[in-house]
Amino acid sequence: EAETARLAEEARVAQEQAAQEAEQQRLAAEIEAEREQALAQKEQELQQQAADARRLAEEAETARLAEEARVAQEQAAQEAEQQRLAEETQVAQPQNVIQNKQTQTDGIGDVLEDSSSMDEIANAPIDSSVVDASSEQTTGFVGFFENIFGGNNSDVAPETLEEGIPSDHLQTSESPIAQTQDSQPEPILEARLRPSDLPKALSSEVSGKDDAPMVFIPAGVFTMGSTSEEVASILKDFQGIPFEAFKAEFPQHQVTLNAYEIDRYEVTVSLYGRFLEARNHPPPKFWNNERFHQPALPILGVTWYDAKAYCEWAGKRLPTEAEWENAARGPENYLYPWGNYWGSVHANTASYWAGQALSSSDKWASWMQAALNEKKAGPLAAKEFTKGKSPHGLHNMSGNISEWVADWFAPYTDQATMVHNPQGKDSGSMKVHRGGSWSVPFVFARTTYRAREKPENSSPYIGFRCARNS
Repeated sequence: EAETARLAEEARVAQEQAAQEAEQQRLAAEIEAEREQALAQKEQELQQQAADARRLAEEAETARLAEEARVAQEQAAQEAEQQRLAEETQVAQPQNVIQNKQTQTDGIGDVLEDSSSMDEIANAPIDSSVVDASSEQTTGFVGFFENIFGGNNSDVAPETLEEGIPSDHLQTSESPIAQTQDSQPEPILEARLRPSDLPKALSSEVSGKDDAPMVFIPAGVFTMGSTSEEVASILKDFQGIPFEAFKAEFPQHQVTLNAYEIDRYEVTVSLYGRFLEARNHPPPKFWNNERFHQPALPILGVTWYDAKAYCEWAGKRLPTEAEWENAARGPENYLYPWGNYWGSVHANTASYWAGQALSSSDKWASWMQAALNEKKAGPLAAKEFTKGKSPHGLHNMSGNISEWVADWFAPYTDQATMVHNPQGKDSGSMKVHRGGSWSVPFVFARTTYRAREKPENSSPYIGFRCARNS
């Protein structure tokens, strides 16, 4: 029994020792596993750190290359802008107006120095109306210089501005908007027509009885007028004119037109002279002014009735307002005849003569005063500004002279949403003229801007072109 007990005790002790050794091995294995896991985790962390470092280095290199590209692009843009400004400054010089040395420095200032012409401008009827789409008042051109600057007639109050913007609608340099005008980007952006933007409908040339080339405009639908968002966007680039001054362009609506033909160029002094001789019609204002009496220049100083009489003599008619806008905008409904961005060398406007963007009413008024003093602004030949042609190939649908159309003025709100061959009201007191003139900034030279004037009035800013049914 004692031996048996001894053997059992030895077996128990051996078993306990084996268990302890097994536990030690297990603990050692766990420690080793934990150590290996820690090493693996550490290696993974080091690999991630290395990957992050490589990514950051790549991002820094990409940013560096992008910054270099941006700087190079800005430098190229600055050089292009400097070259553009130099070109505009060069073309804006007065010697580029007329090649005849005896008249090359003449400008609108000659009209003001001529006593009879000055009396015509200064004594013309002047409206002080607010530009209101529902107003029956003129947006007028007449008396413009006297109204803006006071002139020599102390009895004339400076009430209206070119193309119908009254001075009480102009914000002065003390207004919050005008205080930030110098920080605004200049609105001059060169537009380029893509090949795909060229006329998508047939456009061919014919001639009228006056031998003036005409362009065929196909029948179709186009968008007429502006949206409030479009006008608000335009006014970001021009300070001093309130939004309400353009509400005659609202609402935008669809118009369908039959096919028609319209003059490629504005009616010139030469063509109008043939009409005067054939019909023994009385000559218009400024007819005897040498500055304006140049054969290639557009006729100006005509009343609406004069323009209508000429077109009827030529076997044509004045275009309707819808026909005029459609011919100016083209199939793509452009904001300007050549595209959706303003280009000062594309049209004969104040920007062209100033050689710079005019981004506020204050800058515009200052330029006009200088233009009067320096005599270097006025209409140019009807066939100039080929860069500014409309998609249908019409010249000077923006700037040079504003153009009488057939319609009596009426707000678009009086018209249906979809209109077919609109002819305007049957009667009224104001006729519409379109396109802006040589003396206006870009906001008034858009294809959608509507000006109005009494049909018996005339000015050195308004002429016309003719149209006819196809």
